[in-house]
Amino acid sequence: MLEPSHSSPVRETRRRRRGSKERVEMRASAKVAYSKGRSGTSTSRLFLLCVRVQQAGAIAPPRAVASISANREAEPAPGIVRAPRGYVTLYAMSERPARQHLNVIDGLRGIAVLMVLLYHLWLVYGTTLEAHLFGHVVNVQFLAETGFLGVEVFFFLSGFCLFYPYAVARLAGTRAPTLGEYAYRRAIKILPSYVVALTVISLLHDDFSSRQGLIDYLEHLFFVHPLVPGAFQGISGPLWTVGIEVEFYLIFPLICWGLLRWPVPATLGIVAAATAYRHWLLPADHAASFYFVNQLPAFVDMFTLGMVAAYAFTWARSAGFVERLPRLLTPLAVAAAAFGVLLLWALARSGVLTSQAGFFEWQATHRLEISAVLLLVTLCSALALPFWRKIVANPLFTYLSVISYNLYLWHLEILVWLHGTAGSATLQVVLAVAAAFVVATLITYFIERPLLRRPLPRRVRQSIV
Repeated sequence: MLEPSHSSPVRETRRRRRGSKERVEMRASAKVAYSKGRSGTSTSRLFLLCVRVQQAGAIAPPRAVASISANREAEPAPGIVRAPRGYVTLYAMSERPARQHLNVIDGLRGIAVLMVLLYHLWLVYGTTLEAHLFGHVVNVQFLAETGFLGVEVFFFLSGFCLFYPYAVARLAGTRAPTLGEYAYRRAIKILPSYVVALTVISLLHDDFSSRQGLIDYLEHLFFVHPLVPGAFQGISGPLWTVGIEVEFYLIFPLICWGLLRWPVPATLGIVAAATAYRHWLLPADHAASFYFVNQLPAFVDMFTLGMVAAYAFTWARSAGFVERLPRLLTPLAVAAAAFGVLLLWALARSGVLTSQAGFFEWQATHRLEISAVLLLVTLCSALALPFWRKIVANPLFTYLSVISYNLYLWHLEILVWLHGTAGSATLQVVLAVAAAFVVATLITYFIERPLLRRPLPRRVRQSIV
């Protein structure tokens, strides 16, 4: 039997109405949060909301969130709600939509594609870079002559971006992307733009009219062209790096697993293996060195050190160093960037790049040092004061970052196609660069980005691998 209530019927009715109204409002807010979560809002924010609602007696967590909490080892709800002080910043990081990246990383990616563009402008048009400062002409041609190092920057940043969500998940105790989600996102990012560029370039080169041209196309389509000496740069020069990137995508889950379980031994082992490959396993024939020095084993430590940078950055934020480090790291970031530019100047002045043998030998022996400089610049800049982060991630570099993939795929072919079509060399360069930017922008905003904004398919969302 129920005990009689000691409150008046009017008060009891009002109390029930208030409770009902609160539950309706909380159901509505939870429904909105769940819909946002399906379109990109992080699971941690949704889980916090559902925990609060469940405690109020309104609703139970959605099935996806409940399965995540069931996989937590100890006290999932209290552990998240009462997070330690040092992890508050990290949980805020995990609440951002997955498509958002660090602004500094975007700026560095823009610098990388600009380096490659300047390098190919110099090769195709023989352009000379000069800066006019306070009435003086400053020769900065070394930036174009060393622009091939933009590829190394791309690979380093790729390792950072791929590993970043897993580092956040490990340190914050949140759900990491599944293997299905990882594979789907990589395929949507790489394949559509790549297939469009590969097919159009092959058609314009009339590659489909011959058996060998068709074989080259298929080798590029399945990303095995870096493994075939004759097809390495068969259709378009920059495409070999996409093949190397996809090869790394295949082994990334294994490296990610090793780095999460044994960070130091895994890193040292990969660096040692890549260094041994570059120093002792390369052929003495310098004519063949370009093929061997640009295989995945020669780059794998750059990818891995990018992953280490993501781990270190995430740990620094989770440990609460964000408030204390910027004033110390900002001068270090500026000094590291200046040191990197000085190294480029010294490389161009050394004469090493004037001979093919010296060029390949320098690449083989200095990639580890390049990775170390990139790690220092990336970490210090990402944790620096806002003014330096804004310099690195300025609007130009950020825009270049957005269109970087398609600009990288198309720019060399457009430069070659428009070479000699206009009167002056300056006009040719302007037209070629403008055309490359237009093509890259159109493909990015009408093909790449709409596909990336699409929600994950249900099968991918439900994958647990």
